[in-house]
Amino acid sequence: YLEMALAGLREAGADTDNTLRNVMWVRPLAADGNELVVETVLHRNDDGRVRVEIGTRDESGTLAVHARAGAGAAETTPAAPRDMDVLRTRTSARIVTADICDSAFAAAGVQYGPAHRVIDHIRVGNGEALAKLVLPACVVSDAGRYLLHPSLLDGALQAGVALLDGDTGGAGSPPMLPFALDGLQVFGQCSHEVWAW
Repeated sequence: YLEMALAGLREAGADTDNTLRNVMWVRPLAADGNELVVETVLHRNDDGRVRVEIGTRDESGTLAVHARAGAGAAETTPAAPRDMDVLRTRTSARIVTADICDSAFAAAGVQYGPAHRVIDHIRVGNGEALAKLVLPACVVSDAGRYLLHPSLLDGALQAGVALLDGDTGGAGSPPMLPFALDGLQVFGQCSHEVWAW
């Protein structure tokens, strides 16, 4: 949804600096293998601010909203690069492998397809997680279409599983989904290999 919202704003020429505010995931989007049309709808409020709704239409043509966000101008400049050696040292207590993550997701009833298996490994320590994410070969060819590749973003959210349940990487925990995000500002396109902290 985040990439769809950003793309809709860019195509509409909205001056947002690739920034979203008050993101809410209202309801999951269920894909059952049939064709599904998902719309990105932009609205301009009376105060001139733009809001985005992403949804599907029901039989009557009513938009069922799955996510919404407000567009906003940037308030910050890019942070200075993080010292990766310091982060690696702080997160050296435990390494969670991709296999452990896959097992944890499967135990919670979540099956990710190949396009969303991006976690190489996650380093954990001091209440922090540092995940190495690698874009799968099956989606590399279309990576240039995205500012914020959905597979990498999903992998960054998946990495939070390493902070649950000690050595099991979250196995046995019920499935959890994010439902809100205060803000997001994208400073540039993601490469095929990134670190999420």
